[in-house]
Amino acid sequence: MRLISAALWRSAVIPSWASKRDVTLVDTSPIPRCGGNPPLRSILMASRGYRSGSDSRCCQPTEPPLVWHVYVDTNHPGVEELDEWLNSLQPFARNHELGRLDDVFEAAAKGLLEDSGDERTPIKPISKDPEIYELRHKALSKSLRFYHGEPDELPTTLVAVHRHIKTTTEEQEEHIVHAAHRYVDGRDSNWDI
Repeated sequence: MRLISAALWRSAVIPSWASKRDVTLVDTSPIPRCGGNPPLRSILMASRGYRSGSDSRCCQPTEPPLVWHVYVDTNHPGVEELDEWLNSLQPFARNHELGRLDDVFEAAAKGLLEDSGDERTPIKPISKDPEIYELRHKALSKSLRFYHGEPDELPTTLVAVHRHIKTTTEEQEEHIVHAAHRYVDGRDSNWDI
């Protein structure tokens, strides 16, 4: 496994040995300190051989189901936008989409998700340190993203840290950084559990 900076990858100046199958992307751009914690570096995995969504607790059947703990900043603009969009739907459409979302979260809690390894996979690892997973859901014309952590100290818990509607890759990266900061900042308080 070789490391390559995400900036180099995006610029298409890729060394001859590199391919998306055998490279781990590392974003080396500095990220501001969050709270009293050291700076975070967003590490994006491009190689299934290194890490995949199936490494998540959400892909390992468990009984009783895992417990979702919500540690989301509901005042974040991305969270507000998603909530406002859902609330703007007609009652039948809203209830239908909320039911589909409940099915995704319930399957994740039971460890029944499967990483298909393509753009339609319902779960994807997005950060290694801290370890954050992305649950993906298509609702009507919107791509919804839900981020959670799986702390070792809480082996039966999934900690939801952020959610938003995906628009652009650049904007999504900002949401990923926010999710990582939220996860790290919550560690000292045990995510208010």
